Amino acid sequence: MRVVSDPGYTEVDLSASAEELTRLASAVARGEGLLSSTPSPGSDALAGVEVLKSSGH
Repeated sequence: MRVVSDPGYTEVDLSASAEELTRLASAVARGEGLLSSTPSPGSDALAGVEVLKSSGH
């Protein structure tokens, strides 16, 4: 999985395999999980995605 921040649009660009996307979807459905990213040296890639439950406020 590769997650790159796009500060111009306050979004991220996510590139991942089908297996990684399935794990991310499962983490979102559970409301918890941590998925690591594989940044390239010298890139602006993020370390990963952490899913946390919240009260929605």
